[in-house]
Parts: sequence; structure tokens; C-alpha cells
Amino acid sequence: MMKLGEILLIDDSKGTNSLNTRLLREMDVAEHISTALNGRLALDYLLSKNEEGNYPSPDIIFLDINMPIMDGYQFLKEFKSIEKDEESKRIIVMISTLISNADMEKSMSYSGVKGYQFKPLTKEKVNAVIEQVIKS
Repeated sequence: MMKLGEILLIDDSKGTNSLNTRLLREMDVAEHISTALNGRLALDYLLSKNEEGNYPSPDIIFLDINMPIMDGYQFLKEFKSIEKDEESKRIIVMISTLISNADMEKSMSYSGVKGYQFKPLTKEKVNAVIEQVIKS
């Protein structure tokens, strides 16, 4: 399987981030795994340059919907205004503990959002998203 450059996990639960990070490391699917505890911290991270002077560019963003400070939808609105590459192959997957058709429909109305998964992530769910990256 193809190894990605970076996966970004955005979730207000440190436990969820820890479990998902461990799963992704065990799967060895990305060179780098980053986490943020809310949408604001994720935007700050995405707007910060690394040592080489480049902005982070995760291949996949797993984005929780319900978070304090800045939720997933607020993140998507802000992210759209900073995303420079309209043809980006970056995939955003919304993640939630709730089963809600309204959330699914709302999530999929945002450009860049390519999926909606229920927590927790599993190898099968991650592999399905990686297949989307390969195809795009």
C-alpha cells in the first residue's frame, strides 16, 4: 500500500487522537501524523511554516464535527478561505460519534469533504480513505 506524507487528526478528545495515532502508526500509512484538539489549533498548524519554509500539507484530514472553540464546520469555512490549491488532492473525512443524516448531508456539501466515518477509526475505514487518495 502507498505511504502518505501526512495525516492530520483534528479531535477534541486526547484519547481519540491517541488511539487513532496508534492505529495509523501500526498501519504505517503515513510518514507523519499530526494532531490538533480543535479547529482553531488545526488552522494555526496549517498556517505555520516548517523548518524548510513550507506549510504543512496533509494528504488526509480526519475532522471531528463537535469540538469546543472551533467545530468541524467552522474549520471547513475558515479552511476554504486559506486553501490555496483548488485542485488539491487532500481529502477531508468527517468523523463523529453520532449517526446523523443531517450531519452527513451537511458535511458532504463542503468541497474537499470526501467522506463521513463513525468513531473509532478502524483499519478498514482508513484503507478505504487511502484508496480515495490513490484514485484522486
